[in-house]
Amino acid sequence: MNTVLDPALIFIAENEWNDDEKRDGFLKHLCDNFVIIDTYALTSIYWTDTLETCLWSSPQLPPWRRNVDWRNSLVPLFYKNFIRNIVLINLTRSWPRCIVNCLMYCCHDAASEEFLRLMHEMIDRAEDVFLCLGRMNRGLHKTQVRFQCNCHANSLVTPTISDAEQWLKYVDIEAFWPETTADGAKLQEGLDVVRRAELRGAAFLYEYSFSTQFLKDLALTIDHRRDIVKTMAMRLTLSRNQAAQHPRLQDEAVEGGRERRFRVTQRPASTRIHYRLSRGILQFLRYYGIGQHDEGI
Repeated sequence: MNTVLDPALIFIAENEWNDDEKRDGFLKHLCDNFVIIDTYALTSIYWTDTLETCLWSSPQLPPWRRNVDWRNSLVPLFYKNFIRNIVLINLTRSWPRCIVNCLMYCCHDAASEEFLRLMHEMIDRAEDVFLCLGRMNRGLHKTQVRFQCNCHANSLVTPTISDAEQWLKYVDIEAFWPETTADGAKLQEGLDVVRRAELRGAAFLYEYSFSTQFLKDLALTIDHRRDIVKTMAMRLTLSRNQAAQHPRLQDEAVEGGRERRFRVTQRPASTRIHYRLSRGILQFLRYYGIGQHDEGI
């Protein structure tokens, strides 16, 4: 699904820019969104010539465009993480601005006008898009943001992105799945994505590693891939007692006591991961799929 940017993501008023805290918050929010979109190739950004003019050559340039030091640091970011992800579209008609059911702050009149015309185009196409909110409008994530007009019977409700980390739930975990025993680093990146996206950024309590056999097991596994990565990440964020009491993981000692296991999926189609925890390092040892018998039991 493609994305339309709230112009408040890019444009900031002079008085806000001169406030160090607001400027830093604006820049972090802007950069975080662009970097995550680009890093994981999550979406394309709809853009128009008029918005391009507002950004680069309008009399009402954003403050960071007028200051040479900020311009020199931010323009490369735009070229690296933003411009290569845009899809420049021509509006099919000279649409008037559409109506939005909530108050959206924007300090740039021309950009706001073009944004509402672009959303009118989305109504005409009946195309669902993400709406990536600027920092000043992030509170709208609690609102059903609806765009409508007087010339179309349909309206458009947009899923909103109010924080850059929200993009991560749309990352395809398949991109991080190990295909060989040399793909441990790729799996580690997938664990970090799931930790941030689905576990509210909870910290991992342990260093961890993968046995060669564990990576072989996963390379041969087709089903339950996201469940596998999520339960691995969950286990890394929990103490042993917490994991044992967790209704999904049901962490327990394996006979002999040197290994433990937790569940990925529940009975009757139970799948399990065996691991060893020693001196603060958790090593994932084996994955047992449906119908496979745990060795050592």
